[in-house]
Amino acid sequence: MRRSANTLKPGQFVGLEKVKPSGSLGARRALNGSVNFFWRYTIGQKTERVAIGDYDPSAPPKSVMPGPKGYSIAAAVRAAQDLAITHQQNKESGGYRALLKAETQAKADAKRAASKAAADAEAVKAAQDW
Repeated sequence: MRRSANTLKPGQFVGLEKVKPSGSLGARRALNGSVNFFWRYTIGQKTERVAIGDYDPSAPPKSVMPGPKGYSIAAAVRAAQDLAITHQQNKESGGYRALLKAETQAKADAKRAASKAAADAEAVKAAQDW
C-alpha cells in the first residue's frame, strides 16, 4: 500500500483488495496529498464509492481500529467489511444507499415532529395565557 499510495497521482483511484461479502477496498490521493480509503460496491448496474477515512502511514499495520490520524490498511479493510455486511443485510430493500436514505428520512421526520410538538406546546401555552 505505501508504495502504491506514494505513486498515486492526485485524483487517481487504486483498488487495494476485495472485501467479503461484497465490494472492494480502494484508495485515492486527494489534491492536498492525503490518501483516502473507499469501499466500492455495485448494486444493480450502479457502482458507488463510500468514504471510509484517511490513510495513516504511521498507524501500526495490524491495528484494526482507526487511530486519531486515520486508518491502517487493516482497519480500513475491517471498516469496509462492516459496510459490506450492512449492505448485504439490506440488499432486498436497496442496499447500503437505501439504508442511508431511510436513516436520513427518519431523522428529518423526527426533527419535523419535534418542531411540531414544540409549536403545539407554544400554542397551548399562549392559549392558557389568554
